[in-house]
Amino acid sequence: MDITLFKNDSAMPQEKGGKQMQVTLEATYKDGVLVPDRSLGAEKEGKRFKLILVEQEEPSVKRERFFRHVRRASFKLPTDYRFVRDEIHER
Repeated sequence: MDITLFKNDSAMPQEKGGKQMQVTLEATYKDGVLVPDRSLGAEKEGKRFKLILVEQEEPSVKRERFFRHVRRASFKLPTDYRFVRDEIHER
């Protein structure tokens, strides 16, 4: 689940200096509690946030088919390979 966090002090939250505090992270809903996959840091402890929740979708069949094709079509380049843009335009 993707979560966008906003400080809960206005409709368009602002930190000092006019900077918006926006963080996107993933969380898991378990036993009635939304648990972030990473910490926001000690300075955010005890603060309230407005959350916008977007449920993570499972990969679609088309997306999986696309990535299978990419894996099949991919190849390793030699270690001494060097791309020179000007050589492409000489042809």
